[in-house]
Amino acid sequence: MSLAQPADLTVNKKAALKGLYDALYEKNMFPFWATSEGVDHDEIKQLMATSKAIPFVWSYADIEPLLQRAAELVTMDDSERRSLILVNPGLAPKRASVSTMYTAYRLNDPDEIMPPHKHSPSAIR
Repeated sequence: MSLAQPADLTVNKKAALKGLYDALYEKNMFPFWATSEGVDHDEIKQLMATSKAIPFVWSYADIEPLLQRAAELVTMDDSERRSLILVNPGLAPKRASVSTMYTAYRLNDPDEIMPPHKHSPSAIR
């Protein structure tokens, strides 16, 4: 369909809009105008209703004693990934520091050898 030949929306506007929305979603697009309560495809309100990261500062003065305790209590036999993930209170219970990634601290003892592993693109150490 070209812009010069718009669909006849007067016949069944709701069905025509649904077809348009379906075509947009199929092509990974979003109808930004779809924000009123009368519209079935209100993605913006859905996004606004989801958890949002909030400004939050983790103090190393708080983290370091917990890392020390973890090193004392959790051995390499218990878990080879003795890391503390920083969880943003606005995103909890999702384990994330911001909406697209997470950050973790880890303390290794000098005699501990960590097995090699790959990080996901969303992991920061």
